[in-house]
Amino acid sequence: MRRGHGMLVRGGSLVIGMLLAATALAPAAHAATGRAVTGPVVGSAPFDFTGCSFVHQIYDGDISTPGGHVATLDVDVCVDLAANTCTAKGTFVIKEGREKVRGGASGTIDCATPKQRIAFDFTLHVRHAAPGLADVGQDLHFRGVWHSDQVSGGPFNGKVSLT
Repeated sequence: MRRGHGMLVRGGSLVIGMLLAATALAPAAHAATGRAVTGPVVGSAPFDFTGCSFVHQIYDGDISTPGGHVATLDVDVCVDLAANTCTAKGTFVIKEGREKVRGGASGTIDCATPKQRIAFDFTLHVRHAAPGLADVGQDLHFRGVWHSDQVSGGPFNGKVSLT
C-alpha cells in the first residue's frame, strides 16, 4: 500500500465527518432568514375613508432589528366591518437600506366596541424579498396595539416576527 493513499482515505473521512457535524449544528435555513426584518416596531396608523368600502389605514413604523439596524414598515390595508371584528387586506413593504421585502397583508382588527386601545393581528405574506431578509413564500406576523385618537389615526406599538 502506498503511504499517501491511506492518508487520503483517513483525511477524507475526517473532512466528511466534520461536514456532517457542521450540518447537524447549523440552524435551519428557513428559521435564520427573516431575522433581519423582525423585531419591535413603533409608528403611527393614520386612517381615512377613501378608496375602500369602510376604512383605509396605513401602519407606518420603524422596526428595531436584532442586528441593531432600523428597517421601515409600511402596511397599507382596506378595513372591512364584519360582525364583531374588522378584517384587513392590502399590501406591505419593509425596507432596510436599499433592500426590500414586500407582499400581501391580511388579518383582523378588534373593532367590536369603540375604544382607544385597539388590538390588531396581521399576517404578512412575502412575495418578493432581497436575499437574507426573508424567503419568498414565507409569512411574517405583525401584531400590536393601536392607540387610536378616534379622529385621524394615532400611534401604535407591536412586533414583527417569523410565523
